[in-house]
Amino acid sequence: MMMVENQFYMSLFDDYLINSTDPEKKIMWKLNSIIRLMNMTKDYESDFCENALRMIMILYDEFEFEPWELDNNKPTDIPENDKTMFVQMLFDEVC
Repeated sequence: MMMVENQFYMSLFDDYLINSTDPEKKIMWKLNSIIRLMNMTKDYESDFCENALRMIMILYDEFEFEPWELDNNKPTDIPENDKTMFVQMLFDEVC
């Protein structure tokens, strides 16, 4: 799957360079990239989907990562009851 990931990233960058100067094309690039990614990863479990979404957002919005987002392997020290509270807050916002 590593080769598929590399090809996806190469295609992502190539398409971005072609479409980045026109705001309307840039929006379509973002949406099409996300759709292609979701179709590619629906049966594939790894960090590839998350990493690719981050890359799309970085290119599209010039999104900057917070330092805590970069270290995925570091265990969090959030107590379980706080995690439940955060999940509920997110659920309330989305629904």
